[in-house]
Amino acid sequence: MKETDLRTDRAEAGDMAPATGNGDQNKDEPNEEKNEEIKPQASIAEVFSFAKTTKVKLLIVAALLAAIVSGLVLPAFVFYFAEVFEDLGGDPSSDEFLGNIRTMAYSLMILGVIAFTFMSLQTTLMETAAGEMTAELKKQWLMALLRQDMAYFDVKDVASQAPIITNNGRQFRRGVGAKLVAGVQFIVTFVGGIAYSFYASWRTSLVLLAISPFMTASAMLLVKLNTTTTARKNESYAKAGSIVNMTVSSIRTILSLNSVQVVIDKFVEATEEACTGAISQTHLLGFANGSQMASMLLAFIPVILYGSYLMYTDVRETGCDPSGAIAGNETCDPAGKDVFGALMGITICASVLPQVSVAIEAISSARVACFPAIAAMNRTISGGEGNNTSSSQEASEEHGPIRRGGSTLPKYEIDSSSEAGLKPQSVSGSIRFDNVSFAYPTRMESEVFSGFSLDVEAGKTVALVGPSGSGKSTIVQLIERFYDPVSGLITLDGIDIKSLNVKWLRQQIGLVNQEPCLFPMSIRDNIKVTCPDATDEEVEQAAKTANAHEFIMSFNEGYNTQVGDKGSQLSGGQKQRIAIARVLLKKCSILLLDEATSALDSESEAVVQLAIDNLMKSRNLTTIVVAHRLSTVMNADVIAVVDGGRIVEQGKHDELLAKPGKYFELVKAQQLDKEKPDDGSGGNETDTEPASASPSRASSFMENGEGADSIAPIIRLNGVSFAYPSRPKNTIFHHLNLSIRKGETLAFVGPSGHGKSSIIQLLEAFYRPTEGKIDFLGHDMKDINVSWMRDQIGLVAQEPTMFDLTIAENIRFGCQNATQADIEEAAKKANAHDFIAKFPQGYNTPMGEGGQQVSGGQKQRIAIARCLVRKPKVILLDEATSALDSASEGIVQEALDKIMADANQTTIVIAHRLSTIRNADRIAVIAHGRVVEIGTHNELMARPHGQYRRLQSLQNLDEAKHSNASTGGVFSSVSESTKVKGQIKEETKNNKEEEVGDVGADRAKTLAARARLLGREDWPFYILGGVGAVMAGFFFPAFGFVFADMVDVLYYPVLPCNATAEVCSEIWDSVADDMRDDSQRVFYEVLTIMVITLVGNMLLFYGFGTAAERMNKRIRDAAFKSLVVQEVGWHDLHPPAAIVAQMAEDTAMLHAFAGEPIRTFSISVSSVLVGLIISFVYMWPFALVCLGILPFMAFGAEMEMAMYNGEDEGDESDDHKHSSSQIAVESISNIRTVAALTLEPDRLSIYSQSLAEEDPTPIRSNFIKGCSIGLGQFVQMWGMALMFWWGGWLLRNHGDSFTYRDYLISMFGLFFSLYGLALAFEGMVDKDKAKLAALRVFELIDRASLIDPLSEEGMKDLCYDSVTGMSSEDFKYDDLTSDGVMHSLMAANEFFV
Repeated sequence: MKETDLRTDRAEAGDMAPATGNGDQNKDEPNEEKNEEIKPQASIAEVFSFAKTTKVKLLIVAALLAAIVSGLVLPAFVFYFAEVFEDLGGDPSSDEFLGNIRTMAYSLMILGVIAFTFMSLQTTLMETAAGEMTAELKKQWLMALLRQDMAYFDVKDVASQAPIITNNGRQFRRGVGAKLVAGVQFIVTFVGGIAYSFYASWRTSLVLLAISPFMTASAMLLVKLNTTTTARKNESYAKAGSIVNMTVSSIRTILSLNSVQVVIDKFVEATEEACTGAISQTHLLGFANGSQMASMLLAFIPVILYGSYLMYTDVRETGCDPSGAIAGNETCDPAGKDVFGALMGITICASVLPQVSVAIEAISSARVACFPAIAAMNRTISGGEGNNTSSSQEASEEHGPIRRGGSTLPKYEIDSSSEAGLKPQSVSGSIRFDNVSFAYPTRMESEVFSGFSLDVEAGKTVALVGPSGSGKSTIVQLIERFYDPVSGLITLDGIDIKSLNVKWLRQQIGLVNQEPCLFPMSIRDNIKVTCPDATDEEVEQAAKTANAHEFIMSFNEGYNTQVGDKGSQLSGGQKQRIAIARVLLKKCSILLLDEATSALDSESEAVVQLAIDNLMKSRNLTTIVVAHRLSTVMNADVIAVVDGGRIVEQGKHDELLAKPGKYFELVKAQQLDKEKPDDGSGGNETDTEPASASPSRASSFMENGEGADSIAPIIRLNGVSFAYPSRPKNTIFHHLNLSIRKGETLAFVGPSGHGKSSIIQLLEAFYRPTEGKIDFLGHDMKDINVSWMRDQIGLVAQEPTMFDLTIAENIRFGCQNATQADIEEAAKKANAHDFIAKFPQGYNTPMGEGGQQVSGGQKQRIAIARCLVRKPKVILLDEATSALDSASEGIVQEALDKIMADANQTTIVIAHRLSTIRNADRIAVIAHGRVVEIGTHNELMARPHGQYRRLQSLQNLDEAKHSNASTGGVFSSVSESTKVKGQIKEETKNNKEEEVGDVGADRAKTLAARARLLGREDWPFYILGGVGAVMAGFFFPAFGFVFADMVDVLYYPVLPCNATAEVCSEIWDSVADDMRDDSQRVFYEVLTIMVITLVGNMLLFYGFGTAAERMNKRIRDAAFKSLVVQEVGWHDLHPPAAIVAQMAEDTAMLHAFAGEPIRTFSISVSSVLVGLIISFVYMWPFALVCLGILPFMAFGAEMEMAMYNGEDEGDESDDHKHSSSQIAVESISNIRTVAALTLEPDRLSIYSQSLAEEDPTPIRSNFIKGCSIGLGQFVQMWGMALMFWWGGWLLRNHGDSFTYRDYLISMFGLFFSLYGLALAFEGMVDKDKAKLAALRVFELIDRASLIDPLSEEGMKDLCYDSVTGMSSEDFKYDDLTSDGVMHSLMAANEFFV
């Protein structure tokens, strides 16, 4: 049973309308957007409810206490920092001078130790607690989701439920981890800074507070931009990324439609839009960074103007000493240290206030993240949806998109984890539906059953048949208790199934779906999944009963073979047989078969059907079969025809056929007409000669005087050998010969995996033969232009790819110059115009992702119209109707019959349903990569032991009863084609990684140079950015100058005056005037630097940002163009998901490698060099020592900036690589399989184990993270202690060579230059990763496609009408003469018998 069947109960009439009405959808959109704006949150208590253990609670308390201590470090540092200048401003020759400096240095070192200890502790403890809380959240959330009823997943999109645990878990951990305690730390710092600032100088503090909003706003703006940089870049290229994803996942469709240039143009348009958008933001980024840097100086203005005013006014009046360092003179009030302390206190308050908002935002995000989990966990039987609808309604809005507008969850009554309910000791298996009414929760207005009744006797087989949408699959789901009836009763052995324990009930049932879900593990583990304690012997016995043992043992790894994601490494028949083996091991009493063979070809169906028969015979099972192919249910004890939600007929096959009715009509629709052999088609003759055309076309050829052998071939396969690049050791064809005649319909039939579709792919030039050649219009296809060649061919596949465009745009996709009239004409020929015209938006109706807004039959007809609008000379129909039900198949087949009836149209058909090709001009049976039979339907049916006749008998209803017994050896060797698939892919992947992994130094330089050369046409922007970098980089040493001058002003020493009052007043006036002049000079310095900084940063970001974005666009465009022109064989070796992820990562990395480092390097060079020069000029011994500690101080500055700028190590984590995420996605995406097999406890156990394995040593990893943050403060404190002590020592011992101002300029010029170096560290990317990214990108760009669809080489405009005939001597078919016949027949018999 397909998951989509749960949402598509459509009868044939339903084929005339989209799955979701566009009008309703559009009405709901504004409400959905409104709901997304206001996100419901869990309470704080609910957030911390996941701290289950005493250990976690103690960790949280200890972390909060450590954060309080950490928060007091900066206020204490400000106090000592203000005091140190008072000491340095004293007399260097005094005995107390160096002692005071030494005491200050020790104090800073002690603060460094405290900061390191407690900041490390707070991060380590809180991150450890957050990790355990997040794991608990994830486990409880998954547990809650696994026990939900299916209505929950109908209302809430399964696709959104699967990854939401991981995504919200990451968001939750960020909110309750290091950011939470950092918020507490910064709150304490803020309070302490405010308190000290007002204690030092309340008047200065009030003035500073007035401008603090401007400082805070600039800091918050920068934090906001920094914390959203990655998200903004990803979002800006989301459209381009979706085109990449669409292209690589639909590469065959795009190549077959010759739409390579179309998608390239769309991609270039998307990258242009993204590039323009990104460039438009560069000056804002520059302004934000410039404002943040300028705001560091903004606080100096009131201090310099107002603070100095207070002091020099006091000096003018009293002659006090602002520095506080002159003995014998009264210290001013406020003193320099008070004004400076107020400045530093308010400054740290402004710097940490944004971090408080970040912490609040993080905890709010955690509340939002865990709300869906809380809502799911609270949805219980005792307090279910019916009793707390408001909570669940909010959860519905947040926890994922609503699948149907306005749908709400029903009352919760089906809990698979509950122990409540009866568990009878034995089960007979009788099932009864008594007056059941039912509607799906998403379509309550559309009733599926109304008064439905059905009796299923114990041990009997009941087949359910009828049109799509009649309710057959719904019966299966009600028995599994995925849903409960709205009214009525369903009983098992006379007991209402609502009274039974849900898990016990499902353990009694074995369910085999149309597309069974296998988990990405070994075959053995997949079979054992329902019975983990089963022995190997029991597993193998189950596989033998399911006809699976032989093909399993043909694999190199046998039962240990990995099946891949959802069983992708196996064929459909193999997956079905493993699913049957899984059910066999379950030892159930009731068997539900929901379209278990409908998607398989005849041979696969025969083998799977035999396995099912073995299963039914092995036990006295009650079996309910849902089937479209009536040949599979003829032997049922009872056949019930379901139509319109009720049983309209029931009885045995023969009984129902004896009277006209619904079943009779269904059989008639599928019954193959028995045609008498033509008079001339004798056995031996047709075995040795190429077959003639069908009577209708053959006669027309004969009337024109042409014989069968002179019909012009449009395509010839001459000695073609072929193996897929991903499986080079597995040859598909061995010297295949085949001729396809102009204007004929040639059908390929035969077993799966034997080369039919491979011929189609060779004709589409997806691959080239390894030997031999394919001629088209008399010329080797290798010599024909690829694009022109594909224009002559149209392809309609079994499951056509539709794009998220309108119907008209999808039809036009392969023919961009098609007019609306052309589109409608093609739609009419495809039997599509009528249903399209009934849509409210007609041809402008959006089809949705993958065409999900239309039914399968509608999608197939649109695909046919898309093919016809191109007016191809050759049409390829690859299983174009095999996945459809009978009603849809009939409509689509009618359209295909129109194509095949056109005498001017060459048509090649692959079909498993032989009824669709019996009128073909010729039918070729392909087995083991060879043509084993060819002829018309009548000719091939005339061969008593022919292979086509045997295929026919498998599908013929009258002979189906006798066919199963003779299918024992089918597929015994088919699996050889798949056994090396995974191995080859893995080897290729490993080889590729080894090749990329070794990047030598010379190659790295070449790659880096080439990356930067891509930006050579942007040299004006680089020059502009370079000028801005010099201006912006000059800020840091200039800041040191200003800081030194400000300290010099604030700590201006005033000696005591022992002269007369008049003289002293003159002296004090002169000193006050000097202080005023100095303060004004510093004020103008500040304004100048602020302007230079703002302009410089805007130039810097605009210049380098524009150049980087333009180069990024060129790289992406070149990489995508190269990607899309690669041959299909290359794509076979590169899975779509890997291509999309790798391309996005590599282009982004290369963008950073060639863009960001240039900007940051320019800043750091100008900053550090100027700072070093200034420092050496003013006090070279001091600069020399500081040069030694420069790397350590730069590291500390980088750590500090990372903390203050809101960076988060978890923002870019690759959770998709972790197995826990995969397990959650697998479990929720396949929830019906998990529920049916009662795997909830097993999946939860595996998930819990995976979570533990992802971080086996959390305390160690968290301690390292905590230490890296604490170490930044530690290094800063100790470095400053050394700098102060060394500067004081130089002043004490070399006071005649260096002045106090020299020391201030040297120290602060170099100290603030370190922040420029920190920016360089901050902006650098991992060089090794960048090298690998460059290697992969340029290798892709440089790789010449082996089959380039954009190449202008090759012949074009070959004349279709000038093809001449040929004699039978020019060409022969695959050994269908003389001794070759016996060889082919022996090969075929090996397969068929």
